[in-house]
Amino acid sequence: MFGYSDAVMIRATLDRIIPPTLRAGHRNGLAAAMATQTLDRESPVGNIPALHADGAVRRHPFRQVQLCDAFGVGTGAVVTFLPATPPGGGSGLRDVFDLPDGAG
Repeated sequence: MFGYSDAVMIRATLDRIIPPTLRAGHRNGLAAAMATQTLDRESPVGNIPALHADGAVRRHPFRQVQLCDAFGVGTGAVVTFLPATPPGGGSGLRDVFDLPDGAG
């Protein structure tokens, strides 16, 4: 996935594919989502940046679904990705998260 081998990705933390400038925000957002059982995002679909093995950050169309236990307590999330979005968009989905210039 994203150019990483299975050996690298198996048991790797999610930080492996989150661009460094977004990691703290991701951790904080995930903790808040688990505590409140809500996603602080207007839509669980869009183009999200991912860090590839070659160091490049590319946007990918994604869909996120929050997981909850039988009592409605947040327990995690599942995110599905598609191949990278071409530069300038093209997927018809909105970009999620602003990136520094030159970072995807």
